[in-house]
Parts: sequence; C-alpha cells; structure tokens
Amino acid sequence: MLVKILLLVIAAYIAFEVFEHLVLPLAGKIFWRGKRHLTGPEGMIGKTGRVLEWHENEGKVSIQSEIWNAASDLPLSSGDQVMVEEIKGLMLKVKRRQGQ
Repeated sequence: MLVKILLLVIAAYIAFEVFEHLVLPLAGKIFWRGKRHLTGPEGMIGKTGRVLEWHENEGKVSIQSEIWNAASDLPLSSGDQVMVEEIKGLMLKVKRRQGQ
C-alpha cells in the first residue's frame, strides 16, 4: 500500500513538472506568437509624436510626453507629426506621418 502511494506521489510530481516546464511555456509561446509588443523598444515602433527641433537630418521629438533624439532620411521641421520606424540605442528613426 505504501509503495502505491509513493508511486502515485512521484507520478503526480513528474506530471506537474512536465506541465510547468513544458506545456505552459509552449502554450505561452503559441498564444503570444505574432502579438505586438506593448513595452520596451519594440513597443515604440509605430508610435506618433511631434518634432520639437530639427537640424538637417537629426533633432528632438516628443513621443508620449518623452523627448527623444531622432533621425530621418528626409528633412523635417518643428511641429511636424512623425511616426517611429525603428530604434537604434537611444536614437529613434522617424518618418513624416502620412496625410501631412
């Protein structure tokens, strides 16, 4: 009888560990696959803001009440609405928003 209980406890422990370390992480990966990141650098992509100052191809932009250094392939001017294309370190690459 004691051996059966011990085997049942060991089997339950192994089943729990497999579920915790294999099934849950795989389910999380499948669920979050393709979802947009809401935080971190990836979360900034697509955000819009306003140019505060601009000189040639670099300047400062305000996005979500934060001031960022930014660069663009096209010249911009103060007040232009921009959208974040990518992030390299602490520098945002922006482009002018469509419809302006």
